[in-house]
Amino acid sequence: MLRFSTALSLLCILFIITGCNTCNPRGGSLAFVKTWDVPAGQTYTFDDPTEGLNSVDFIARVFYPATDDTGAEVLEGEHPLVIFGHGRFGPTSGSGFPNNYLHATYLLNQLTSWGYICVTVNFDVVSSLGFGISERGELFLKAVDFMLAENNKPSSRFFHRINTSQIGLIGHSRGGGGATSAVRRNQAQGSPRNIKALATISPTSSDTGPITGGMPQLMIYGTWDGDLSSAPGYELWDAAPRDKDKAYVEVYGANHFFFSDDLFYNHEVNGISRQNHQNMAKGFINAFFDQQIRGLNRFGWPDYLTYIRKVDTVEYYVQYLNGTKTIIDDGGVVGPATANNLGGTNTAVSMPLFDNADLGSGTGQFGSTIGIRMSWDAGADRVDFTIPATNASAFDFISFRASQRHNVTGNTLNTFKTLKVKLTDGGGNTFTQSISNSVYKGLQYPDQEVYPDLGNPPNTINGSFKNIPSTFRLKLSTFTGVNLGNIVKVTILFDAPNSSGFVNNTGAITFDDLEFTK
Repeated sequence: MLRFSTALSLLCILFIITGCNTCNPRGGSLAFVKTWDVPAGQTYTFDDPTEGLNSVDFIARVFYPATDDTGAEVLEGEHPLVIFGHGRFGPTSGSGFPNNYLHATYLLNQLTSWGYICVTVNFDVVSSLGFGISERGELFLKAVDFMLAENNKPSSRFFHRINTSQIGLIGHSRGGGGATSAVRRNQAQGSPRNIKALATISPTSSDTGPITGGMPQLMIYGTWDGDLSSAPGYELWDAAPRDKDKAYVEVYGANHFFFSDDLFYNHEVNGISRQNHQNMAKGFINAFFDQQIRGLNRFGWPDYLTYIRKVDTVEYYVQYLNGTKTIIDDGGVVGPATANNLGGTNTAVSMPLFDNADLGSGTGQFGSTIGIRMSWDAGADRVDFTIPATNASAFDFISFRASQRHNVTGNTLNTFKTLKVKLTDGGGNTFTQSISNSVYKGLQYPDQEVYPDLGNPPNTINGSFKNIPSTFRLKLSTFTGVNLGNIVKVTILFDAPNSSGFVNNTGAITFDDLEFTK
């Protein structure tokens, strides 16, 4: 595993030193990034205006890959189109108001240098509204339509320079809610715009709902977010359908506003540097769009998105749910957890607690799913998921999501747990594998948010814990001696002894989405 003493993440090192003509059109190095402002005087009239705001100025800046440093010409060929939407912050100290839309240039420069045409839209024009999520959503789609019109206009510098089948949306904070609203609105219209992927950073869930399906999505959230400390976007992510890939990146010590160029908020502190915030956003969004918009799997980026490979410079955890799967157990109705999705039986041996529950309820719990709560108090405890003979040979992994529960008997503050997964085939052959390896240290303890104390002298105080799950994916090919075409039982074992940093012989966790998957 490579380690770096600098604050740059491995993903961003790869972005800088790796050349590829199809991604970096300037012959193996990064493209020139230039900007063009939408001419003044453009307006937009809302389809669904609220609070008396019927129309606004349409203000946007376009970042484009140029043939040279003069910016006179867009690089030849067609380029994917990305629309970015910011949050509302201001007018206060540290604010970017009324030009918040210009405070994520680090991200737009990154994507543009790799051949994307990016547009950042001014949402401060709806600052008089409450959240204005619907209006932000409409302005996202207005930006798409504007650029598609430019693509068809012979006098435009973007004439035939946009790949109209490769469109992505990015939103931060209220812009994330707006991006989600835009996807939902586009889908309700019959998806006339070919939006291929949605990426959000610390989004709000106010005045919108989960996407209705057919849309890969990436969400990034910092556990020290002092603006949206209840992780409202996670509920949107968790409730979205499983028909496309979903990834959720929980960054320990990251706050809300350090995902910008320079904005800050008096009511939050940071546990990691602004550069690391930015590198996480640049790396994951670039990798995600490369895969989901361009249809490419390069430089090991899919391994980072699925947490098969990780960046070592920042502590973070990933949930990844693949759209192709056979579900063994994803919870059910609240109550006994004795039956699984394949029609088999679940047997908890000597477990103090084993039931289906709303994993979004309780102290520090987030999300909107029903899953299993498990508690164990001895190494011999186990859970058997007995299933009808199942052919798992077409799949690559056995996968599940889990989280330690804060302040629950059996767990110890700031320690890890390791579980074991045992597969049994119809012939009685078994193989057991631990979740702890060079990538998964184990099941982490929830991070505790840290707040500023604005008294005199200033200090910091501890806030809430974030019981947000991680995904564990074990390669089926490593379960040697087991007939993957005839699996009849999956067993979760808790027999790992305590060791430095681990408390394993007792525990209390949530457990969800046990499945064979790609």
